[in-house]
Amino acid sequence: EICEGIMREACLSSSGKQFCSCCEVRYSTIKRTNTLTKRNRSKQTPNVAVRKMVDSLKCSCPLIERGCKWLGNLKDCEDHLDTCGYVLALCKLKCGIVMQRNELKLHEEKKCPFSIAECEHCKGELKLGDMSTHLGVCPKMEMECEMECGKIMCSEDMAQHLKKECRMVKEVCKLGCKMKLTRNELQTHMTETCEQR
Repeated sequence: EICEGIMREACLSSSGKQFCSCCEVRYSTIKRTNTLTKRNRSKQTPNVAVRKMVDSLKCSCPLIERGCKWLGNLKDCEDHLDTCGYVLALCKLKCGIVMQRNELKLHEEKKCPFSIAECEHCKGELKLGDMSTHLGVCPKMEMECEMECGKIMCSEDMAQHLKKECRMVKEVCKLGCKMKLTRNELQTHMTETCEQR
């Protein structure tokens, strides 16, 4: 036997030697010999009995240490690995992260900086990685008046509120005394205490 592992593709040479067809080339390169001449190579026949026996061997997933509990026949192991949740995979959104396939869906939908998310305020769609910057400038983001009057409004309405409505903004007395008071205090000042009235 030339194969050093499980004989997955067992073949029989015309001289009766058993080998894996996939390993024979590797073996002859290492030994610097051509174990099977071209003439003999054409006479290789699959060893069906050995292949069936090997395919029916029971095995667990090679990723059992990561937590995979799959058990099955050796012949089904490759098919299992095509869908195994414990195989490492690269994020499809190209953020560069590599993680187990069973964690990747959550990452790609909710955590990847390149996933698309909706701003809860303006309903605009943008990359999740840009969300914190966007929230700082989102025109529909609700915020409390920066002068602390207690009113809550969209950030796009703040300038108008400060210009015309906010009772905490300070203005100069319109009667000419040059006193600067909040709009809240100004009305009382002009009607009751201003020396210029």
